[in-house]
Amino acid sequence: VLERLVHRRAVAKDRVLHALERRPACLCSSGEFAEAEGLYNGVLEVESETLGEDHPNTLTTAHNLATLFYNKGDLAEAKTRLTAVLALRTQTLGAEHPHTKNTIENLAAVEEALERQGRAIAASCAAEEEAARRTAEATKAQALESLRRQASSRVAASAAEDERTRRVAEQAKAAALESLQRKVAVPPPLCPSPQSSSHLHLVLLRRAPSLPTLPSMRSK
Repeated sequence: VLERLVHRRAVAKDRVLHALERRPACLCSSGEFAEAEGLYNGVLEVESETLGEDHPNTLTTAHNLATLFYNKGDLAEAKTRLTAVLALRTQTLGAEHPHTKNTIENLAAVEEALERQGRAIAASCAAEEEAARRTAEATKAQALESLRRQASSRVAASAAEDERTRRVAEQAKAAALESLQRKVAVPPPLCPSPQSSSHLHLVLLRRAPSLPTLPSMRSK
């Protein structure tokens, strides 16, 4: 009778645990991973204490919990848990057992997903580096173009200043030359030259009124 009672209690506990295991599976299907994880951990704790960590039911719960981490995207945690389950299943059930093979397949899927994730991260990093390189090159090109324009502006300003200076110098030179030419074109006043006394006497005689002619005196 005692054995039957113990057996019945064990069967009842197994049924309860089985029902508890199906509940988190339904939650995982609907994407409610947080609640499902809490239930799986509760069942796993009870099974580990009552059945043992290497019991097939305990390992099934551990396997499902690892699969939950895979489904919610925590690949590293899924790989760690599946690796532990695989070691215990290989030890207790054998490498050819369907449950062991299932764990091997899931672990391979996780490792492949990790490789894809790694390649995606590497590609993303490479794309970011390329974008940063192009941005740096564009910034450098813009800076060089700005410096070139500034240099061209300075050269143009200097050339314009030189041209203005040259024109001012030419205008000053032309004004000085014109002033000099004007001074040369005006002849200096002439001073009268001194005349001889005979010449003056002749001029006075010409200008004096003619006198009447006197008769000549005859001798007696």
